[in-house]
Amino acid sequence: MAIHQDKISFLTTVSNFKLYKKTSIFYPPNADRYVIDGREGMYGIQSIIYMMDVLKDKDIDWLIMIDEDGILIDYKNILDLIVYMDEHEYMVCGMQDGGVNPIRHHSPIAINTYFSIIDFKTLKQIWNADEVLNNQYIHKGEFKISKDFIKYEYEAESLFEGYYCFYFWLLRNGYKILYLNAENPIEGDIYSNVLFNHLDKPILYHTWYARVYGKTKMHTKRINHVLTIRKKINNNKSKYIEPTLYKDASVKRNVVKADPIKTIKKKIKNLVKTLFFNE
Repeated sequence: MAIHQDKISFLTTVSNFKLYKKTSIFYPPNADRYVIDGREGMYGIQSIIYMMDVLKDKDIDWLIMIDEDGILIDYKNILDLIVYMDEHEYMVCGMQDGGVNPIRHHSPIAINTYFSIIDFKTLKQIWNADEVLNNQYIHKGEFKISKDFIKYEYEAESLFEGYYCFYFWLLRNGYKILYLNAENPIEGDIYSNVLFNHLDKPILYHTWYARVYGKTKMHTKRINHVLTIRKKINNNKSKYIEPTLYKDASVKRNVVKADPIKTIKKKIKNLVKTLFFNE
């Protein structure tokens, strides 16, 4: 199937619009861009379900999901990746959420949603939100772990993120995930990584910690440094283009309930990071 660039769109669930305005200028100027307002807590599986609702009638073949702390390097490398995914019938691609990045030690089966490409045309045909939500479980040894890019520890049966069910559901229904490599090339920055396509060509920088950009000195300075590095690569950027914005007014009522114990543990972990790693 031929790839129609006018049917490739970008979607970002944004919690920090200040950062989004600085990073989205690297998107191709003619691409449709959609934003889900994440300032009230919309994220993860809730955002994926909402995405399917608001975009179901859009003429989109391939959807690029990218966080606002993702900084595109070369769109051509993304197009090459989409062609490869199409030819080899991959439903989604992205970085494993465990073992590839030194700060992520969770699932090596599910990907982290900071960047992914989805065969949206096919996904719309099979989508079932109830089925997806019922797949937040994993049996020991159920899935083969791809270790091509594993460098760090991971938890094989992790359920750390509530959105893992989406990827488990796809795999259990016979759809394929293409895992991508990532490296941390910036000296003194243990967070930021470069993500590569199937040919080991760079796609984007991902800085992490978008939510605290402009709020904590260390992460703001670090992210600005990555933006400076990106601007030195080439001038493939455009003026800021207003995206189509979606906001779910009932987001606080529709939040998928989390395990309270896991929520407390996660808050403690984030507090420790703030105390010891932020300025």
